[in-house]
Amino acid sequence: MHVTNIRISDVLRRRFQINTMSGMGYQYKGIFDAVRVITAQEGIRGLYKGISPNLLKVAPSMASSWLSFEMTRDYFLSLRPEEDDDEI
Repeated sequence: MHVTNIRISDVLRRRFQINTMSGMGYQYKGIFDAVRVITAQEGIRGLYKGISPNLLKVAPSMASSWLSFEMTRDYFLSLRPEEDDDEI
């Protein structure tokens, strides 16, 4: 869900960047106008352009981050001395 919400703002950001280049791009009056025009011309799928390549890029990166986090956490937890449950 997080990636899909970010994707919409990324599409809008790129469209506005192209809009500032001379003679290129799309003409929008603001963010809400951009969303309205994109959905009217391209449908709701227009807001999610490029999501597949982005997910293919993000998924391995997130997996390696979580793997390194888990391995580091397990290593540091193994360094802690065992606590006895009998002690009060």
